[in-house]
Amino acid sequence: MEKRRIRRFLNDHRFLEISSARIVYSLICDGDLIEDALEEGMRHLRRETDAEMERKIRDTDDPRVLVDLMRKPMDWKNQFLLRGKVLEREKEVLPLLKERAIRAAQNGFIEQALQIFAETEENLCPWVMENYQSFRCEYARSIFSILLGLRGSPEYIPFLIEEAKRFECSYPKESYDQGPYIAVEKLRVRFMTND
Repeated sequence: MEKRRIRRFLNDHRFLEISSARIVYSLICDGDLIEDALEEGMRHLRRETDAEMERKIRDTDDPRVLVDLMRKPMDWKNQFLLRGKVLEREKEVLPLLKERAIRAAQNGFIEQALQIFAETEENLCPWVMENYQSFRCEYARSIFSILLGLRGSPEYIPFLIEEAKRFECSYPKESYDQGPYIAVEKLRVRFMTND
């Protein structure tokens, strides 16, 4: 795809400073920095239920329980802990997580799944493309398209541009278009920085 067409898309397409996609993307790219800042600044805000959730996460090795816990509300510290535990058991958990991700409609679960998919040994971009139309909701399509920018190749750019346009036309009051937009932006930076 021409660099000029990509630049034109990035310049002409709406850019939102704050969107769910941008927040999740920031958590992936700056996760360690964010984790340190949150630990320092929010240590005193932990509730008893947070400690109980932490015990549940630490005490289980069952892949189904780990994936089920991703659907539960939890504080930032437990989210990092759960992601780490899932990644330690990637081979056992990933098949179940992929199956549930296709059916997911809960935003928090979808966001957690993306953060895990971004760190797995296996590059899940082909899996995202193969299952893209099967994802249950547009939010999942938007968020999982970010993975194509993080770990994919420039061959995904035409698809991502079309998806961003489709989302913006079909859902103008939502920010679904920001997932594919971020993916195109990331692919441009990763593969076309000398322009």
